[in-house]
Amino acid sequence: MKNLRKKSYKFLQSFVLTAGLIISSISIPVVTSADTTANDDNEFHRISRVIDSNNSGLLRYSYEDENGNDVTLNTAAENLSSSKRKMGALPSSYSLVDKSLTTPIKDQGVTGSCWAFSAIKAAESNSILKGLYTPSTADFSESHLAWFTYSRSNDKSDPMYYDGNYIYGSTDPYDCGGNALSAIFNLAKWSGAELEKNAPFKAATFSQKNSMAKEMTKKESLRYSSKLHLQNAECYDNASIDEIKQALMTKGALNISMYYDEKGFESLDDNASSYYQTKYTKPATAQKYANHCVTIVGWDDNYSKNNFKKAPSSNGAWLIANSYGTESNDNGYFWMSYKEPSIGEIYSMDVESVDNYDNIYQYDGAGWGDGIYNPNSDITGANVFTNKSNNVQNLNAVSFYTLSDNQKYTIKIYKNLTGNTPSTGTLVSTATTSGTESYNGYHTVKLASPCKINPGEKFAVAVQYKYSSSNKEQAYLPVEGESTTNIGVTYSFSAKANQSFVYSPSEKKWSDSFKEGTNNICIKAFTVNSSEAPDKTEESDKTEGADNNTVSNAKITLSRSNITLGKNENWTIGYKLTNSSKNASVKFKSKNTSVAKVSTKGIITATGIGKTTITATTSDGASTSITVNVKKAPTKITVVPSGKKSIKKGKSFNIKYILPSGSASFKITYSTSNKKIANVTSSGKVVGLKKGVANITIKTYNKKKSVIKVTVQ
Repeated sequence: MKNLRKKSYKFLQSFVLTAGLIISSISIPVVTSADTTANDDNEFHRISRVIDSNNSGLLRYSYEDENGNDVTLNTAAENLSSSKRKMGALPSSYSLVDKSLTTPIKDQGVTGSCWAFSAIKAAESNSILKGLYTPSTADFSESHLAWFTYSRSNDKSDPMYYDGNYIYGSTDPYDCGGNALSAIFNLAKWSGAELEKNAPFKAATFSQKNSMAKEMTKKESLRYSSKLHLQNAECYDNASIDEIKQALMTKGALNISMYYDEKGFESLDDNASSYYQTKYTKPATAQKYANHCVTIVGWDDNYSKNNFKKAPSSNGAWLIANSYGTESNDNGYFWMSYKEPSIGEIYSMDVESVDNYDNIYQYDGAGWGDGIYNPNSDITGANVFTNKSNNVQNLNAVSFYTLSDNQKYTIKIYKNLTGNTPSTGTLVSTATTSGTESYNGYHTVKLASPCKINPGEKFAVAVQYKYSSSNKEQAYLPVEGESTTNIGVTYSFSAKANQSFVYSPSEKKWSDSFKEGTNNICIKAFTVNSSEAPDKTEESDKTEGADNNTVSNAKITLSRSNITLGKNENWTIGYKLTNSSKNASVKFKSKNTSVAKVSTKGIITATGIGKTTITATTSDGASTSITVNVKKAPTKITVVPSGKKSIKKGKSFNIKYILPSGSASFKITYSTSNKKIANVTSSGKVVGLKKGVANITIKTYNKKKSVIKVTVQ
């Protein structure tokens, strides 16, 4: 395998714009003939982000291959008039504001943090749409996002130690700039979203901004505090207008970048509400000078072109929420013409409850910077992780980035690694999962079947990116870049041996990416703690203590360290005894029985709303505890897809469920009315087996249910 260390040209991960935006797009890279023919004796090649130009403080970058040849990126707004996917009927106008599916206008003050405000507003809107929060409770912290994007971890025990951005000679990240990717990289590692009240954003004056920064230096404990988990972030830069509309209706507000110039409004009045700038008329140029992030919150096909200072070629406009307070534009909103050429970096922010998974395995603390490819071929990367907890865990999902639209992939899981590479483990064929991501961006994919990971077990997660022979589109493996310093900010990436691997088809073996000059591969894994007993091993019997049922190194391990239940829900604690006497017994005690009771057999009953601790103690002196969080019993369960779904024989889909905010149901069951037509797994995967109709029922512990009518064609 080729050593992938780059040559001496400068490399850029992300750079700063005084207005608070870094311009980048992960539109489909089109590899030129120079890219695929250079260094033909080497199997793997690399594209990297490099310094392009400096325009009045705006640092731009482009992509280059190893030989310094440009790699062309598609532009976004040029494609907005096309329609590459068929869409259903859409209304002529739509407003998330009118439907109470977005949050109030906010003010970024004297900072350049527009990128954080647009990303957070998109996440807030999605959480409201899903019923996780309400418009009054969905208030998340832009300060937390900006701060921890530019404050790398200095904890050496952190798997992402040293990954991130660091500011020399300053403790103020609020003017360092960013974009949608900056937010995605940080949120994807479960650093936020945090509640606004825990890290308030106050920057009406420079004094307030400095005080905010000073307070954040004391809140390192909030680095990995989250009230929402980012699941997916799709990029619609190559989408049609109808696709963007559909995304607004199904994903909520969309984060975008634009060239913001007061002269683009109908007048020079700060309160102008119709925007279409003509200073830069070509998309490539307009996007080059983009300097602001906002969110799309609606549209109107009939918004007259005559409302603009200089009329565009047709009617129609996006409703935009700004972050300059309610005194700007029209109470903080304005209309932007469909024809505005500077629109780019159009992202959704798809979030889920923090109860969806218990653990995240990852190495990529600052997202991807480079793309590795094997010309005209598939490319596969893998990360190796170890379950260092005392709990059995079920590996339920994997996340990764794609740099191209319509990217096909296959995920494979390898268990019980005896060495460092995936080939030293056993392939779990039931967990193998394939699919296609329609849009580039960040994706979390549920496995076809959960995979049991035992305490202490080493496992590997591999993702194969498929080359598209039909349109000669390269498949890229996103990886971290190389550390660099520019304009006072260090962009740092760290990696170690035996963490990330790339598969070489020609050599038929896995190569350590670190040893080959590449930092970590951007693949994450998500697990749920399980009450199952660990798989039996061939360990010899432990020696017991000699003094009457007392073992000095006795240990009790619970199947979970925490659990969230609905009121009146029951759950049985699983446990494992290590180095205990043969006749050791276990007693359970609840700290607050008004929240949760526990029986002598370890059966927990959630009795009231709140949080408590249940302690398990053995007769030979070992002790541990589990935190029990009790929420309201759900009054309903909403599922996606809802109502009905048609699939072809042999195809499948995954059911997602949403419970009302503040409620919980640890136990969710799935059943089918006809297993011969459509079967459903315990994790909610529906498979069409035979033509016909079957009803899939999804039920909570307290028998609230939803039904999906599945037609297999």
